[in-house]
Amino acid sequence: MDDRRRPWLEGVGLLVVLAIAAAAFLVAKHPGGSDQQSVSTPTSPSAAASSPVPSPDVTAPPVKKAAKGSKARGGKARTTDPGIDVKADGEQCVNRSRTQLSVTSFNIHSGFNPPRTRQMLPTLAAEMKAMKSDVFLLEEVDQNRIWSGRVNQPEYFANALGMEYAFATNVLRPGNSRYGTAILSRYPILESHNYLLPRPGNTQQRGLLRVVIEPVPGRKVSLYVTHLEATSYAARVAQARVVAARIASDPNPVVLGGDMNSRSSSTTMALLRQRLVDTWSAAGRGNGLTHPNARPNARIDYVFASPSLGTTLTQVVPGTVSDHRAVRSVLDLAPDVPAQVCLPVLTDQ
Repeated sequence: MDDRRRPWLEGVGLLVVLAIAAAAFLVAKHPGGSDQQSVSTPTSPSAAASSPVPSPDVTAPPVKKAAKGSKARGGKARTTDPGIDVKADGEQCVNRSRTQLSVTSFNIHSGFNPPRTRQMLPTLAAEMKAMKSDVFLLEEVDQNRIWSGRVNQPEYFANALGMEYAFATNVLRPGNSRYGTAILSRYPILESHNYLLPRPGNTQQRGLLRVVIEPVPGRKVSLYVTHLEATSYAARVAQARVVAARIASDPNPVVLGGDMNSRSSSTTMALLRQRLVDTWSAAGRGNGLTHPNARPNARIDYVFASPSLGTTLTQVVPGTVSDHRAVRSVLDLAPDVPAQVCLPVLTDQ
């Protein structure tokens, strides 16, 4: 070999060695084309409340979770930690923050069994706990009534479920005996107010209780509960008009629940649907009947939500205490926001 060419070849050989070493370093640093550094995702205190509750007449779809660190086949994503998906094409996807809110509307029948022969507050509290809801909108709630043992029922259930509560007195009788509606919330209640509804003729006084919560930072939601008149169609229509007007003036997204004593095809419900979405119509499962509990033949209990909120699931939950079945809805506070944000993984050049 010509000695004049030897230094040049040695230089080329050195460059090849350096290139191989650099490539090995990059592969070790970025296995599979992604950065494997762990990133933790904050979990909402009510994350467990978002999964639907199975009931005899409703079968909740199973939730399948990939084993931690398992590799998917066929180019699908593989889970590296609770909040990050790294795809085979080199994209890294971050799941958005949890934005679900589970809401249950429930006429609790003052805690009595259907014939009102026995009060069953512990059983009722256990049934409510099994529903795993972030919010309960309750009707027929007692506070300091002799016939129900002078119990402060909203406080009792709030303590049993670890929630905050607001109570609205619609009927006040001698001896500080109170009857009305209540809202329980896992999230702090920022404000509350009860609006008395029209009371034509000799009907019972009814109300519309409103509270405000902030389940997602910067995203306030107004929760309403009502119990419309049972004995007068005209009274229900007048009350529904006031409820609809009040909701129309609310600056926040709205969730409304209650025993409306009205079927879905009624004028009363049509007034509410002008402003809100019937979550059963949006995502209901089963026949939706709520009353009477043992053999329901009517849907008179509802959860409504603003059109800006999405509905993932609505189901009827039977029980052993009240004469009504509960209605549970899982709502999405940000339905228009993508579930994931994906960006390409950058590697060192």
